[in-house]
Amino acid sequence: METFELYLSPINDKRFKAIVTQSGETDSSLPFFDNENDFRITLLRSLEINGFNSEYFSSEEKYWMRDVGILAQNGKCFDNNYLVNIGQALYSSLFPSGKVENAFKSALQLAQSKNTQLHLQLRFEDDSGKLSRLADYPWELIHDGQDFLLHQQVTFSRYIAHNKFPPNLPPVEKLNVLLISSAASDKELGLQKLSKKEQQAIYKGLETANKEGNIH
Repeated sequence: METFELYLSPINDKRFKAIVTQSGETDSSLPFFDNENDFRITLLRSLEINGFNSEYFSSEEKYWMRDVGILAQNGKCFDNNYLVNIGQALYSSLFPSGKVENAFKSALQLAQSKNTQLHLQLRFEDDSGKLSRLADYPWELIHDGQDFLLHQQVTFSRYIAHNKFPPNLPPVEKLNVLLISSAASDKELGLQKLSKKEQQAIYKGLETANKEGNIH
């Protein structure tokens, strides 16, 4: 697996620096703003529901959603390509043309030539939330115009760069794992409970790891 570390450092509530070690940095703007209006929460709400409901959004939000390709032009349902449109806006923000985008494309091509995954590690400063909401964005939905990066053998992780060193914990042979499963649902928003099939798949995976001696 190849690793590509990308540092995201806020400049203010709208702009940030994307920094790649030894490759340079690029100034960029956070997506989903319209002049002074921040539609980040609107975006997140649209991703939390299975189907569009006009009652959940204001007229201003619906106009904006049509403009950016989240809502269909008839205003009655999500656009057929709304996830792609969101993903491409995220890509343009995270990888504006320049050194950072070139470095990422080179890393992706190298991973693909080795037939291995590219681990994209997004690193945030521990106090970045005071200036910006960088970590709130669904960066994992990034689409480069051809496909979602998750469909191109790219994995994502998020790392918060705290100033303090982590504690020096003694090594252990097995990890203790506590599984907590939510039973929450919301009929109005179309949010279903975690299915029995998915619960069983998770439990089976943990049970296998336990039998192999990897976890307790």
